[in-house]
Amino acid sequence: EQFDASWPFGYDFALSLAANRMVTCIRMANRSVLREAEAQQSLNGMGTTIAAVQVGDGRAIVANVGDSRVYLYRGAKLTQVSQDDTW
Repeated sequence: EQFDASWPFGYDFALSLAANRMVTCIRMANRSVLREAEAQQSLNGMGTTIAAVQVGDGRAIVANVGDSRVYLYRGAKLTQVSQDDTW
């Protein structure tokens, strides 16, 4: 994996490149939502949740923010694989 020093929120070497990309995408989306909420008074307090799965190289990276959940469906059974993130 090649390191790119232009990561806007830093790079966590404990995570894979793909996981760092996922974290960066979520943080960029959050920043956009917050900026819109700040720019328009009618959107004050606006927020959102996200549940995302990135699949590749025989692995899956799971991320969630808020109360959106990610489940694994295998053998006719649902298993929650994300942890609820509430403030």
